[in-house]
Amino acid sequence: MSQRDLLKKWREKSAATSRQIEPAPVETKVRPTSGQQRLWTLQQLQPRNPFYQYAHVFHITGEVNPLTFERAVDELMARHDILRANFIDDEAELELVVRPLKAGLLHFEGVRFNKAQAEAKLQLLALTPYDLAHDSLFRAHLAEVGNGAWQLILAMHHIIGDRSSLMVLKNELFRIYSQLKDGKVSSTYSESSICFRDYAYWRNKQKPSEEAISYWKAQLAGQIPVPSLPVDCRRPDAPTYGGGSLIVALDDDLSSAIRTHAQALDMTANVYFLAAFKVWLSRYGSESDICVGSPVSLRDRRQLEHTVGFMNETLALRSQLPQEVVWEDALETVKNTFTEAFARKEVEFQRVVEEVLPAEVQNKNPFFQHMFVF
Repeated sequence: MSQRDLLKKWREKSAATSRQIEPAPVETKVRPTSGQQRLWTLQQLQPRNPFYQYAHVFHITGEVNPLTFERAVDELMARHDILRANFIDDEAELELVVRPLKAGLLHFEGVRFNKAQAEAKLQLLALTPYDLAHDSLFRAHLAEVGNGAWQLILAMHHIIGDRSSLMVLKNELFRIYSQLKDGKVSSTYSESSICFRDYAYWRNKQKPSEEAISYWKAQLAGQIPVPSLPVDCRRPDAPTYGGGSLIVALDDDLSSAIRTHAQALDMTANVYFLAAFKVWLSRYGSESDICVGSPVSLRDRRQLEHTVGFMNETLALRSQLPQEVVWEDALETVKNTFTEAFARKEVEFQRVVEEVLPAEVQNKNPFFQHMFVF
C-alpha cells in the first residue's frame, strides 16, 4: 500500500470510527499528554538546559504600530489556552493548568536596536530557561532595527508547541494585526473550537489497539546495535548536550531531481532522505540493523488544524539494510518501515518503551541514538 493510500485509509478510518473531540469538563483536572510528560521529565533532569526551547524571528518592513501589535498578541493568548499553560507537579500527578489571561505579554523595546543588539536579544529569548510551573512559556518581543525595519521574535518551550503551532501562530498574529490596524474588531476565534486542554483530555483517554502494540513489540524485540561511526573522540557515559551544526545546501537541480524520483516511487521526500540517512549509517557504522528515531505529527483531524500545542509522537524506525544493499531496494525497505510504523503511531513512545523494555534504561534512548527530522 502506498503512503497516499495509507493516508487516505487512515483519514477515512478516523472520520468513520472517531467522534468529534468534545470540550473537557471545566472542573476536571487534565493531565498533560504522554509526549508533554516526557518533555517535562527531561526538563527536570536538566533544568537549565535550553534543548527543548526555540525562537523564531520575523523581519518586518514598513510602518508598525507597537500598541496594535500588543493587542494582537493579547488576542492570540486569549484564543490559545496552551500559551497560558503551566505544568504543576503536586507529587500525585502532573497537571496541565491554564492561567487567566494577562494582557501586555509583548515586550516592546522603545529604542532602536543595531544588528548586534538584535542578535543578542534573539539569543537571550531562545536560551533563557523556563520554569515550567511558573513562567509564561510563550515570549514575544518587538524591536525597531532600522529605518522602517522591525524584528519580531516569538519564543516558546517545546512542551506547548511544535513546528505546526509556530505556523498557526504566525498566520493568526499577522492576520489579527492587519484587522486591528484596519479598524476591524477582531472577533472571538471560531475556526476551531478545540483548545489544547480539550485535546489533552481526549488524547489521554485513547487506547491503542492490541495489534499496534504487538507490532511494536515484534519490531523492536532483541538487542538493537548502535552503528559504530568513525568518530575522533570517545562518547561520554552521560550526555553533555554539547555539539555543533553542519549545514549543507542542495542546489535546485539536485533538489528537483530528488523530488521527481521520490514522486515516481510514490514516496515523500521525507522518506527518501530518511533512506539516504539510514544507508549512510549502515555503511559508515558497519551495521545492517538500523534504528532511527523520527518525529511525526498527530494532527490527523480537521479540528486540530488551527490548534496550538505539542502534538508530535516519536517513531522508532527499524530497518534491515545489508552492506551490499542497492539503492532502489533500500528505498523500498525504508518506505515499508515508515508506512507500517506510521499506521501504528497511536501507540505513545513511552508505552512502546514500557511494553518492549520493562527495565529502565539509564542515560540514553532505549531504541536509537540517531534522530532524523525533516
